[in-house]
Amino acid sequence: MPFPLIKLVYLFVKQVSKPLATRVTGYMKEKPFIRSYIMIPLAQAYHRSEANLKLMLLYNQKGHKVKVNPLSEEAAVNLASDMMNDIFIFTIAFVVLYQEYVRSAKSSAAEKLQRENEILSINNQLDDLVLITERHDAQLREAERERHHLLTLVSDLQTWSSSCTKLISEKQESHLREVFRRIKNLQAIQLTVHSKNSKVNHINIAMDRQDKSD
Repeated sequence: MPFPLIKLVYLFVKQVSKPLATRVTGYMKEKPFIRSYIMIPLAQAYHRSEANLKLMLLYNQKGHKVKVNPLSEEAAVNLASDMMNDIFIFTIAFVVLYQEYVRSAKSSAAEKLQRENEILSINNQLDDLVLITERHDAQLREAERERHHLLTLVSDLQTWSSSCTKLISEKQESHLREVFRRIKNLQAIQLTVHSKNSKVNHINIAMDRQDKSD
């Protein structure tokens, strides 16, 4: 909490708790036991300590003590009342400020924990993104290898297809040449047979003519 805000809180607490402190000290002044054994001895001790401290500062003599006249009972009671008022107000202010400090510390701790959780969540998301990116890179590399393999297969298939086409063409050409050769042979055989048949016919005709002449 900033210092000006602390000062404002203290002044507010002082104004609020002052009536309550007055009532408490008034109640204590009415009790003989508290008045005689707490308030008056406390005021007298404070009065002596204050007087010795002032003399020490005035004469710059440490440990030099003088006899200090005690306060009257009424003055001691009034001084003790003022002291208790201040102690009561300071106590309430301290409690309020301490509670505010604890609340602020808890709030800061909660905010810090929230920030740490957010940072942890962001780091986890980044780790997940890194894993996803690495997985995608691996898939891309695998796809590239598959593409290269397919291209190689296509190239091999094209080469094999060209080879098969050439081989088929060569076989077809050879087969056609063989067919033509056989056709020519058949034609030659047919011509030979036809020639022989013609000769046989001529012989038969000649023989018929000879038989008729005889």
